[in-house]
Amino acid sequence: MPIWEHVGHALADRQSPVRVAKLDCTRYAGTASALNIRGYPTIIFFRHGKELVYEGERKKEAMVDFALKASGPVIGLIEDVRELSQPFFVFVEGKPEKTHTSELIDSYHDIAEKLFSSIRFYQAKRDAFPKAVSLPDNPAVLVFKDNDYLTYTNEGDDFTAESLNDWIYNERWPLIPLITSTNIKEVGRMRMLVLAVVNMIDRRNGTTQIGKFFSVVTDAAQTVRKDTYLSSYFQFGWLDGSEIANNIAMGTINQP
Repeated sequence: MPIWEHVGHALADRQSPVRVAKLDCTRYAGTASALNIRGYPTIIFFRHGKELVYEGERKKEAMVDFALKASGPVIGLIEDVRELSQPFFVFVEGKPEKTHTSELIDSYHDIAEKLFSSIRFYQAKRDAFPKAVSLPDNPAVLVFKDNDYLTYTNEGDDFTAESLNDWIYNERWPLIPLITSTNIKEVGRMRMLVLAVVNMIDRRNGTTQIGKFFSVVTDAAQTVRKDTYLSSYFQFGWLDGSEIANNIAMGTINQP
């Protein structure tokens, strides 16, 4: 059974409204041309008449995750942020006397329209957050990831749509994401990449050389995140094996 059929069954099991179909581009060449299909396989999600081309991994889990996000609301409403899986962004209202939110929420919505198929965006009232989360008086955007959170505040004249856009593009990745051939360009879009060449199994085993190395890399990534200057320049990531690293270096890179 091809992967796309597995995806269809998985979505049906989740009672998703998404329906999966295939197009024979040889038989229906006119349709393929109208959709601007130039390579195979091409995966397109249709939402309200708009096309979203999927460029992620050709694995069932990744494709199901994309379909679920792409079929959901651009900005969801939530009552308790502790119910959600990280990472995600959330817009929070200001205190009653801080009612000027239109510019921030409009910019937030514009960015969510571009990225909602890859990461979750929400809106919530102040009482949706636990007391451990320190909320500013002004309206703000928070990102929750790696069991922590960061805050972007609307500081009146200091706010620009571009600064919010850059902040969200920078902060949408976890501390050390898995880097693949399909996401390396996006992860490195805003910052320079620091890549650890390890493997899926040994990186979690602290008794192996690779596990010890990955622990050191994690500590370094956490140190960089705490430094505002360094974190604006560097994004860490890890590679499952040496293939991508070999292609970048045009040589042989050993693990770790």
